[in-house]
This record gives sequence, C-alpha cells and structure tokens, in this order.
Amino acid sequence: MINSTTGEITLQKKLDRNKEKKYDLFVKASDGKHDAYLPLRVDVLDVNNFPAVFKPQNYSVNISESLELGMFLLQVSADDMDSGMNRKIQYSFQNGNENRTFHLDKETGVITLAKTLDYEDTSVHILTVSAKDEGIPPLESRNLAFVTIRVIDTNDNSPIFDLSSYSKLVPENVKVGTKILTVRATDKDSGNYGTVKYTIPLSGLPFRINSSTGEIFSSFALDFEKQTAYNFIAVAIDGGKPHRKGFTIVNVTLEDVNDNLPIFQPSRYHISIPEDTNVGSVIAKVTVSDNDGTQNNSMILLTGDNRDTFKVLEDGSVVLLKTLDNLKHSRYNLTINATDTGQPALVSSTPAIVFISVLDVNNYFPQFTNSTYVVKILQPKIKDFIGKAILNVSATDKDRAPDGTIEYFILDDSERETFTMNPTSGEIVLKKILGESREFYVCARDTIKPSSYSCSQVVIKIEGTEQEGKWNWSLTQTRDSYANPRQSRGFVYLLRILPTTLNSQSERALYFFVLL
Repeated sequence: MINSTTGEITLQKKLDRNKEKKYDLFVKASDGKHDAYLPLRVDVLDVNNFPAVFKPQNYSVNISESLELGMFLLQVSADDMDSGMNRKIQYSFQNGNENRTFHLDKETGVITLAKTLDYEDTSVHILTVSAKDEGIPPLESRNLAFVTIRVIDTNDNSPIFDLSSYSKLVPENVKVGTKILTVRATDKDSGNYGTVKYTIPLSGLPFRINSSTGEIFSSFALDFEKQTAYNFIAVAIDGGKPHRKGFTIVNVTLEDVNDNLPIFQPSRYHISIPEDTNVGSVIAKVTVSDNDGTQNNSMILLTGDNRDTFKVLEDGSVVLLKTLDNLKHSRYNLTINATDTGQPALVSSTPAIVFISVLDVNNYFPQFTNSTYVVKILQPKIKDFIGKAILNVSATDKDRAPDGTIEYFILDDSERETFTMNPTSGEIVLKKILGESREFYVCARDTIKPSSYSCSQVVIKIEGTEQEGKWNWSLTQTRDSYANPRQSRGFVYLLRILPTTLNSQSERALYFFVLL
C-alpha cells in the first residue's frame, strides 16, 4: 500500500518470486486541481531459500567390465526453485568412489568411467551424489542421489590350475581304470565364463581325464619296462566364446614291480679249454638280463652242479677252482640259475647250461714196446725180402687223440734209401739188397705241435757173414737232441755197443737212446 501523504509504499504480504516475479504499479499524485501519474515496476529479487532437490533420486545402469575409459555411464539431475546463481547447482560424490573409479562432472552431473572395471573384484558399485547451489550462502540439497552401477562380467579371465605341475608315483601293476590323481583349475569369471572343462590333448597316452572333475585314470595297462615315466599337459577350458585356456604339467612316474624273470641270453654255451688251464682263470662268462628296474634285477648266480670244480661269480664269470685232467674228466656240464633281488625274488625259468670240453695237452712221450728191435736175415734169402716188410715196430701214447696219434719215421736220412717206413703202421720195408748188417734208429712222434717223440734202435743182422761176433757194452751220458722240447727236465743216456772182433771193414758201434 502507499501512504497518501508521504507516498511511501509498504509491503502488505510476503512476496513469492516463484509465483510472481514482478509487479507493475501506476501511482497518481493529485493537489486537488491537477493530477500527475507515475508508472512503477517492482521486481521481486530471488532470495536463496530453496535447496536443490534430486529428481529422480535413484539411478542405475549396467555396464560391461570391458568398457573403455571415459565412456558415458549416466547423468544425475537436481532442481532448485531459486533463480540466478541461487539456482545454479554443483554436483559431487558423497560416498562409494574412494578408488576414483568414476568421474562426475560437477556442473552437468554426467558420470563417466575413469578406471578399468573388474567384475571379479567388484561387481556392483553404489555411489551417493550430493548437490549444492551457488547462492550466498550456498544450500546443500535436502536429499542425496543414489547411483547403482552393475558391472557385467566378460570372459576376461583364463582358468588357472591350483599347481603349475602335478607329480605322482604309480606302481606299474595298477589296474586299468585306477584313479591316478586329480587336477583342479578355477576361473574368476562368472556364469558360463567361469565353467571349466578338462582335457588331455596328447593322444596315445595310457591315461584319460574326467572333463568335469579333472580326475585322471589309467586307461590301459602300464609297463615300467616299456616306459618308466609320462610327462604330458592337461588343459582347462572355460565356457566363453572364444574359449580361454589354462595349462598344467602332469608327471606320472612308474614304480617298478618285480614282474619279469631273469633270462639268460643265450642259454647254452659251448666252451673248450686245455687241461693245463690255470686255477683261478675265468673260462667263460654267461649273460643274464632282467627287464625290471635296477632294484629288482641284480643277479645272484648259482651253479647247479660241479661246484667243487667251478665257481660262478655274480657278474656271470665262470672261474676254474681245480686242476683239470683230460684223462679223468674230459667233459663237464655246468647248470646255472639266476635269481633277482625283488620281493618276492624270481628265479630264471630256463637255466644256462655251459658245456665244457677239457682239451688234452701233450703231456706224454710216445713209448716203443721195445727199446731195440733185432731182425735176423740169412744172406742167401735177402733177395726174397726186397719190397716186403721185415719189421713192424709199435709205440703207444697215453695222451688222447690227436695228442696221442703216433707217426713213425726213420731218423737217419741215409737209411731211407734202403728202407721205407709206413708212418701210420710202423711197418719197415726193405727196398734193396743189403751187403752187410745195419743199425739205425726209428722214431715215434705225436702229431700235436710242438711234438713229443722217442726213438728205438733197429738192428738188421745178416747172418753167415763176418759181422757175427760178440759185443761189448759201454754207457755214455749225453743230452738227447731229439728229446721233447717241452719236457727238458731229464737226461738221455746213449748206449754204445762195440763188437769184440774188429776190423777196418766191419767195425761198427750200435747206439740207442734210453730216456730216464
């Protein structure tokens, strides 16, 4: 209202700029005679008396965890019934953005992504936003905006096994279908992305894996002797598209079981050794094998017979324990068994048999049945003996053939023009007429090299000649140049016989050897 006297205009009721922003007045002044008029506008100035209010108050959005940084998520909005600067609003996070994962534009209320999301870390983010106007003094919003951001899982994690490698020691005789071990992998992703299936990509292995549980079973018989260990990769595959995979190494070591018998290779041995082989000599070596591992295949070799003559060492060496004698025992059959060190121990099913032949050594000299052979021929009958045998000498040798096989020969080369001698039978044949008595030596030697031999004297007496008479005997010691080179331990005595009647034409001395 206006004071008619003073012209003072006063407010009669409370103003509300939100209802009426201005008033247009027309003021009249009158002195009773004349009137004057004045137009008057009253603008209602805003006073910051209204806080901002969020409309709506609740916000939510679903976003992929793979969303790129800086992408728009949503916009919050608040209203202020004031005007001017009193109506201008600034937004800020109150709670929920401690890691500064999101950015809020303080003027527009737009929320964008500031950091990479990880569903496996936080699947839901709940933020509170406040609003404040720019009045003097500024007023805070009466309520808060609640923003719910749900992170949608993506297949961004690969399955991870609990262990980078698994190891198991398994007896080789486990039954087919036995569970060996279990591998386990987890995937942080959710839903189908986190579902894990197992597989063994390498084919031909004696194992199979349960695709759901990761249990590994034997799929066919194991054999330590064929393969002692298996190393392979197990794979975990998630349900994403495309799949993501995890890997681990599986080491299965087989434990040897004593399931193989020792085997001799070969099982028959034929050995020939001379009878003078030194005691302690290794005369043969048998070979035995066992397909089991080292803890089961150490061999203990046992002789089956003749243990007093031979010994078998653990390495298969056959050792001579006693002096051999071909004449007493020319053959031995040695039976050998093998046992391993497994539990229980296994014995070879087929023994090794060593057939040992003891070879004769040239131990003995041939011995003539007579030390001297005397043949008497009448002078008139000599022609009748030409081309015929006049004597058959004989010698024996205690050695076995071929050492004991005897060969005969005439010692003096000059006599071979008059006599021939059969080397096998010892038969002496006269080749031409004799004019006088003759003495020469024949020898018997064995056929082994070096030979042993002995000699005997042959006396051919032509009766009815001046050669008849008495004989004197003398004994002279000498070394025998014909003695066995291998047996030089004795002496040979040379017996010299002289006739009592001597002349320049008939003087002869008979010589023969005596071996002592």
